[in-house]
Amino acid sequence: MFEYKLKKSVRRKTVAIKVHNQNVTVYAPHFVAKKQIDTWLFDKQEWVEEQLKKQFLIEDTKQYPFESREICVFSETIYLKLDSGQDSKVIPHDNHYSLQYLLELKITSQKYQQLLEDLFKRAAYCIYRNAFSVFLHSDE
Repeated sequence: MFEYKLKKSVRRKTVAIKVHNQNVTVYAPHFVAKKQIDTWLFDKQEWVEEQLKKQFLIEDTKQYPFESREICVFSETIYLKLDSGQDSKVIPHDNHYSLQYLLELKITSQKYQQLLEDLFKRAAYCIYRNAFSVFLHSDE
């Protein structure tokens, strides 16, 4: 059988299985014995293993721009630099974008997230516009 984390609750009335990030968590009411849970899980073992296999095969497509300092937009990599300055804004450069925040603001990932979303929208629009322009002129 597989490993799992058991979480019991006084308020819960049913038993549930959650498979997330290659981990299995079982939620159960406080009065259900572990032996009963193990018996129930034995019947669900095939399903759980199928879910774990699915998760293992799925490619991680998440982006982590604050760790990697880059994002990928339509297969193009955009490099990021986090700066402080007189205003909060996105500044385009030749080979990267600066996400600039106001010095007086308390720096939070939420502010960077807002700037990054703005950059992502602009970059996606520019890349789309350029690709569309190339498409329109491809017959010439």
